[in-house]
Amino acid sequence: MFMLLPQLDGRHVRLEPLQPWHAPGLAEAAAGDPALYQLSPVPQGEAAAAEYIEAALAQRDAGTAAPFAGTRLATRSRPRSGHGSSACSTRCSPRARK
Repeated sequence: MFMLLPQLDGRHVRLEPLQPWHAPGLAEAAAGDPALYQLSPVPQGEAAAAEYIEAALAQRDAGTAAPFAGTRLATRSRPRSGHGSSACSTRCSPRARK
């Protein structure tokens, strides 16, 4: 199943369709305070992040999830074309919305 996922740009954050190259940023973001992620599974390490992304993309392809990476935009002193150092995925499935 093909699903069109848009890139959503805000003032400080960009939401973009999750891709395998987000794994290092996801691993970096997940390495922070574990108390922040008590209600959701968080992969620890880049290999676990890659597996997490692979599973999320399989769910996307099955039409059961819309995975995104949230990326901090650079500050005004830096070019806005680059990605920030942190990324995380958000999945929303029909079951989660019930």
